[in-house]
Amino acid sequence: MADKLNRQDNAIQGSEFRNKLNENWATIESYLGIGMPSPAEVVSTLFPLSPETLEGAQLENYFNKERIEKDKSIANLTGELVTAVGANVSAFIRIKDLDVLGCNYNYNTAGCFYDANFRYVTFVRFAASGTSGWYTLTPPENAVYIRVVVNSAHLDQYMLRASAEKPAQYYPYQVSIPWLQGDKALAGKKIITFGDSITWQDGQTIDNVTLQGYQSYMRQAGAIVTNEGVGNMSFAQSSKAGAEELYLYKKVVLDQYDLTGTDIVTIACGTNDVAFGVTAGEIGTITSTEFDTTTSFGALRAILEYIRLNFPTVDIYLMTPLQNKTRDMIKHQEMVDGIMTIGGFYGAPVFDLFRRSGIGKYTFDTYTRDGLHPNNAGYALYGPRIVRMLEAE
Repeated sequence: MADKLNRQDNAIQGSEFRNKLNENWATIESYLGIGMPSPAEVVSTLFPLSPETLEGAQLENYFNKERIEKDKSIANLTGELVTAVGANVSAFIRIKDLDVLGCNYNYNTAGCFYDANFRYVTFVRFAASGTSGWYTLTPPENAVYIRVVVNSAHLDQYMLRASAEKPAQYYPYQVSIPWLQGDKALAGKKIITFGDSITWQDGQTIDNVTLQGYQSYMRQAGAIVTNEGVGNMSFAQSSKAGAEELYLYKKVVLDQYDLTGTDIVTIACGTNDVAFGVTAGEIGTITSTEFDTTTSFGALRAILEYIRLNFPTVDIYLMTPLQNKTRDMIKHQEMVDGIMTIGGFYGAPVFDLFRRSGIGKYTFDTYTRDGLHPNNAGYALYGPRIVRMLEAE
């Protein structure tokens, strides 16, 4: 026989009626707690809205460092918050129906699980996986939420993922919802970013700061990005000690880089050619077919020839070097003008970051970490501009 809800009658609504109301709520919550959101959970997903609760949402990192309670930890046996200087507790993160959780830090107090009504279930205990620096667990069957504890020193590095595999790099908290992004120009586009250390920095932790390069803004726009940036990379071979084999002509042409399935290629080099004394060389004309690949411009032309001949459907975008206060900017201007002319020969749009990034005279201390390499503020300045240009083309 099915349970029936207590219904109001004409009697005076005294204590007995209130007791019956409580029984009603207990019945409702017990039913809704089985395979469905509880009333408490329904309300919590609305105030504020948690992106991971949306249908089809994809997260690279479930931990949002912007939603934390500072100088707090969690009591393992109760799930209650306690004061702990230097520790931080996340918001309630919905992990219902996830088969596995992975994390890159294994603290003694890692966090706690909670049910659909935000009641304590058990404490979190990650175990070492088969990969160094990655720890995993299987959430309890009745766990709907998790709160994790993160040391202040690791806020820019901490990752919580629905994966047993360690990611290739750090990803910040960001949400991709394909059915919302389907009409975006970059949604699902496969992009390969070639470049030097300014390209390589994306996702790297330097001086305890995890850098979010210009590629992070492409990912936010729905693109699938492969970072092929390498420190000390130049267009043509240089004589700098330790960097003799780090040149883009070798990586792309001599090693025959396979761009099958790629939609877009971006190329951001040139500053190391200037710094390491590589000869700029001749730009040539639009009809030129022979190039001196020991020079910067000759190597760039050979790279573009290779891509155009072998992968004609791949869109190519060039980026000029950023201004900096550590190198010869007169020679940089010559490099920039050459890149822009060569791009025109191949119908390859050029993002003139030298002149349009916002990083330049009097802003180096604000937007770079050392006068040369952008900091997160620098990437945040020109990263969205790159995305807007890609979307507009």
